[in-house]
Amino acid sequence: GHRRPRPLGGRAHSPGSAAQAISGAQRAEQSIAFGGDCRTALPLAEDTVTRCRRVLGVDHPSTLRASAALSLSLWNLGQREQARQLGEDTLTRMRQVLGDDHLAPLLTAQALAFYLVEPGQYELAHLRAEDALTRCRRIFGADNPFTLLLAENLAAGLAHLGEHDQAREGDS
Repeated sequence: GHRRPRPLGGRAHSPGSAAQAISGAQRAEQSIAFGGDCRTALPLAEDTVTRCRRVLGVDHPSTLRASAALSLSLWNLGQREQARQLGEDTLTRMRQVLGDDHLAPLLTAQALAFYLVEPGQYELAHLRAEDALTRCRRIFGADNPFTLLLAENLAAGLAHLGEHDQAREGDS
């Protein structure tokens, strides 16, 4: 029978094993980022996105998740414009690939609403976050953990923007 060609010095990798390796790299990068070390996490996030694009394609859900994580890492390191552009592109692709009502674009849309809008566009940020929460409530129900997470995030975002009364209403 035919044997798959092997890379020099290694085993042949199936797309599934490549996806598993990429997923492991994503988890490592996210663990470092959540630990507060964004500078160490950034090159890992960039490498993960590059590998995902090469192995899985630009529109694969794993690539889109990695790109969303990279945009937030860039934002946290002050690279605001690059983060906003990547985040908006990622959200557009997520919606095209997964649909407007899939959980990944809903979570990404809300994150981008508060962290990736241009300065002074607070009303747009609020509308985007509220839309994500409304969709999540409709699709998953008011008591779903993701719906509750989006409600918490919206309340925190509103409080950060100085809309404390509305934040208290949205969190109840």
